[in-house]
This record gives sequence, C-alpha cells and structure tokens, in this order.
Amino acid sequence: VAAIAVLKKYGGYDASGDEEEDVDFDELAAVDAPAESPDNEADGAAITSMLCSEAIMMSGNIGGDDDADPYDWSDAIKECKSLSRLAALSQCFLSKAYDVVARIELERGELDSLLGLNAKRQSRSKKASNIKKSRDSSVAIWCDSKLTDRLVKAKVTNYPWWPARVCEPLDPLIAEGVKDCGHIVISSVGNPGMFLVPEKDVVDFIEETEDDLSLDAEVATSLRESTAIAKKLWRRQ
Repeated sequence: VAAIAVLKKYGGYDASGDEEEDVDFDELAAVDAPAESPDNEADGAAITSMLCSEAIMMSGNIGGDDDADPYDWSDAIKECKSLSRLAALSQCFLSKAYDVVARIELERGELDSLLGLNAKRQSRSKKASNIKKSRDSSVAIWCDSKLTDRLVKAKVTNYPWWPARVCEPLDPLIAEGVKDCGHIVISSVGNPGMFLVPEKDVVDFIEETEDDLSLDAEVATSLRESTAIAKKLWRRQ
C-alpha cells in the first residue's frame, strides 16, 4: 500500500505494467553471485549474461568508481511506473548497499578508536588519545564530513605524494579530536577512500614535492590520472 502511494505521488501507478515488466528475482540476484565455470566449458570461454542490459546497469551503479548520487536514485524511483520495476530497483540497491554500509561502519570504528572517542563520548572531561607517530596512515577511515575545495598533496604511508581534498568532519567531537592530535582528514583525488594524515604530511597542491621514481606502472598511471583531475579542479577555483 505504501509503495503504491509513492508511485501515485511521484510516478503514477500502472497496474497493467506489472504483467509486462515481470522481473525474475532469481536472475536479478545472479548479478551479485560469483560465476561458476561448468565442467564442459570449452577453452575457458566467458558466458554472456542473460540479464537484460537495464538490470545490469542498475546493479552496476553501486560500488563502482562512478557511483550514482542521491539525485540519480530519486529520479529513477520517480520514473517507475509499476511495482515490479520499483521492486527491481530496490533489490539492486539493497544487494550492494549492505556491503557499503558495513565497510563504512568498520572505517568509522577505526577512526573512533584512533581518536579515543568511545571513552570520550561517555565522559566529556576526557581528552582524545594521542595517535602514534608510527601509525599506518593508509588505513581507510570514514566520518560524516564536508568535502572542501581546498586542494592539497598528502603523503599516505607507502604511497607517493598524492593530490587530495581536505574534509571537514561534521561531528564536533571528531573535528575536535582530529585538530587536537594534529591530523587532517583527506579524500584522495581519484580514490573514494578517506584517510587521517598528520599535518606535516599535507602541503598545498602547488607546492613542489619530490617524485618517487620507484613506483610500479599501475600506481604511476593512477597518480598521473589523479593529478590531471586535480589540475582541472585547481583551474576552476
């Protein structure tokens, strides 16, 4: 009933469309299942998916480098004309969203642990813990934050100087803890991850830094692509 009310409000409910757009959820779930190689498969030839292109595109919009934003999903829901299409869209979202939320919870827990916020949330008088100088800054963290326009270069453990944008935590406790321990939350350009980096390992984007000539080909390529994107962002400022 609630779903029909949503369709009537945003897209209109067409009951006849349910029969025309019947969705096989067993096939839809197969998008996320690992492919099994049959014993009689010749020469390791790949089996083409039998799913329609629309189902593949909906499933592929989550978890990739080009994630759909909230407006894309809102528009897609408003364009639904039948319950079957709304159900298919919801199933695609949920099948990937659980993994994303689980990863975010782990990364948020990592940040809280580093800053000693679990104890501080219980007692306002306690200060955030000091972060070890030898800490591996390549460990991903997450917090609800605002992505600023400030472009920098950041040195994350085991990586070269990388273009990044500074993030401002929205939680006052996290913002205070990050500032007190002399660190900065950054999001690497070309990488969806967030990292907690010492202030000494963050410089202005236009500042000259020493290039690491020992990079492997894959990292060097990613760095060139990220730098090209950062330069475009810089010119727009």
